[in-house]
Amino acid sequence: MMSFFKAWAVYTGIMVMLAPFALQGELATAMAIYTMNLYDLLEKYTWEGVRAYHFQFHRKRVASGKNIFNPTAWRVLDSELVASKCFAHPIPRPTWSQNHKTTLPMSRRPYDTVSRENAQAGANPYHDMGPVNSYGGPEQRGNFPRHLLGHTSLAAAAGRTTQACRNWNHRECHSNPCRYLHQCLSCGSSHRITQCPLGSTGQSTAPRIPPNRP
Repeated sequence: MMSFFKAWAVYTGIMVMLAPFALQGELATAMAIYTMNLYDLLEKYTWEGVRAYHFQFHRKRVASGKNIFNPTAWRVLDSELVASKCFAHPIPRPTWSQNHKTTLPMSRRPYDTVSRENAQAGANPYHDMGPVNSYGGPEQRGNFPRHLLGHTSLAAAAGRTTQACRNWNHRECHSNPCRYLHQCLSCGSSHRITQCPLGSTGQSTAPRIPPNRP
């Protein structure tokens, strides 16, 4: 198509030069209008149809003899040729589905998806995160007060109990995941009872230092 319009620009220049001097100005304008008519047809029809229209139109102008330089004939579109050459080659219009793309739902974020391991009954979502505290989550630091040990909604939701694991405290725990809390039986911290500074009775086993005397 680009090659055609380059050649057509040269052709129209030759046509104007060969035309009678009195018609050269009007013919140049008419040929420019004809070129614009071709561009207008390209907005509705494919290049195959527009090209067929042009060559048939040009043959009619050449067959007219000296009337080929008539500016009026180049200005007007030939409706019969448009119907016979262009109508069979319309430009495909986008369908409704292409203009209105279905919006897909946003993909689920990673933290919205529950893993299969955690979805199993009694699974502990924190079993790969080390020792857990009385809330069913990973132990962070310090000891939790004993009066807070009853607030274990997260542990209950994960299928855990509020009791400390005796196997873990005294020997080893082979349950994975374990339904009991891996915390000290005495103070509720993250160490075993054998390492508890309060001892098995919940009282401090550190040596008492007598107060300074005056």
